Amino acid sequence: MRCVIQRVSKARVTVDGKVTGEIQKGFMVLLGVMDGDTDEEMRLLAKKVGEIRIFSDENDKMNLSLSQAGGSVLLVSQFTLCADLAKGTAATLAARIWDHPDRKLTMIGVTGTNGKTTTKELVSAVLSQRYNVLYTQGNFNNDVGVPKTLFRLRPEHEIAVVEMGASHPGDIKTLVEIVEPQYGLIT
Repeated sequence: MRCVIQRVSKARVTVDGKVTGEIQKGFMVLLGVMDGDTDEEMRLLAKKVGEIRIFSDENDKMNLSLSQAGGSVLLVSQFTLCADLAKGTAATLAARIWDHPDRKLTMIGVTGTNGKTTTKELVSAVLSQRYNVLYTQGNFNNDVGVPKTLFRLRPEHEIAVVEMGASHPGDIKTLVEIVEPQYGLIT
């Protein structure tokens, strides 16, 4: 579990033009929750946030906690705080976007020597007749293009058809670890 705490005089979160959260004086807390985090760790973090003394008292000293200052908390989910940057940046961030236990998404990986893009286009066209399908645009099939595809995933997508190419030994293995397809097509 990781968090960033920002003392604010006011803060607001807007999604698609609609305000989803807003506070006056207090903390905006960006929170990233990882696999293995416990309820006890969450309680400890909440206690620490509540006890931080970074609000000014009557003598202009930072000596007041959130509750003593009459502040509020705006909690914002921020999965990027949990990214493992050891394997690269965009790839691990993109994988965290869609990796959620409640998500019902079928991932199809397409790879091979020749015909990957054509196969991906045909499979996507057929599946789009019945399902909401996200697929790799063009032949963006490398360690940059695959995360770009995953960044485009939305909750309404039912199937993702992701093209995976290789320029160096081990590229496909890395991309498969990111995409984690349930089905694979090799051309």
